Amino acid sequence: MWRLLTSGETDPYLNMAVEETLLEAVERGETPNTLRLWRSSRSAVVGWSEKPEETVNFEECRHLQIPVVRRFTGGGTVYHDLGNLNWTFAFRKKWEGEIISSLRIFEACSVPIIEALEGLRIMARFKPPNSLFIGSNKISGMAMYVKRRSVLCHGTLLIDADLNLLKLTLKRLKDPVTNLVDEAPSRLSVEEVMKLILEASEKALTIKLVEGQLSPSEKELTRVNFYKVYEPMRFMNIIKK
Repeated sequence: MWRLLTSGETDPYLNMAVEETLLEAVERGETPNTLRLWRSSRSAVVGWSEKPEETVNFEECRHLQIPVVRRFTGGGTVYHDLGNLNWTFAFRKKWEGEIISSLRIFEACSVPIIEALEGLRIMARFKPPNSLFIGSNKISGMAMYVKRRSVLCHGTLLIDADLNLLKLTLKRLKDPVTNLVDEAPSRLSVEEVMKLILEASEKALTIKLVEGQLSPSEKELTRVNFYKVYEPMRFMNIIKK
C-alpha cells in the first residue's frame, strides 16, 4: 500500500521543503512509500549542481517577479507554474544499500505517466536519461536523489504552462517543449491528468494508493527544512530584487 499526497499548496519554497521531508521520512522508515502530485506558482527551479547564472535569466525573473529556487536533486533547471503538474515517487529500496541504476529508476517512474497519457490518446516516449517526449518536443524532465535505504524521483509535466514565460525565464533550452493541451485530440484539465496518473500508477506499479496527509513528524521536519534552507532563499530573492 502506498500513500497518496495531493495538496493545494503552491508556494515553491514550501513545496521543495516537503519534497526533502518525504525522502528523509521514507529513509528513516517513518512513513510509507508515497506518490505526491503537486503544483507550484511561477518559479525557476535549479538543479543542485547547476550554476543558476548559466541557466536562469535573472534580469527577466526580477522584472517578472519570478523567484529562483534551488532544489536538492540533480537534473536541469525547469520552469514551474500552475499549468505544470509535478509528480513524485518516494520509496524504500528492496534492501539497505541496494545499488540501483538511475536510468532504470527514471524509466520505471516514467511508465505510469506514459500510460496515463495513452488514456488521453497522447503517445509519449521515454528518452534517456531522464525525459519524456511527444515527437520531437519535450513534455517532462526528471530528477532524483538516492539514499542508502530510499529513493526520490520527481518530474514535471507540461499540461498548460505559459511557454512564453518558460522561454523568457530559462537561458537555454536543449529541446523544444510543448503542452499536453496542444497535443491532445480533445480538451483536458489538470484534474483529468491527475486521475489518469493515479490509475496508471496503481496498474503499472501493482500498488494500492490510499489518500493521506503528512504526519505530525513530517510537518515538523518540513517546518525545519523550510526555515533552515528554503525561507533564506526567498529572502535572498527579495534582496536581489
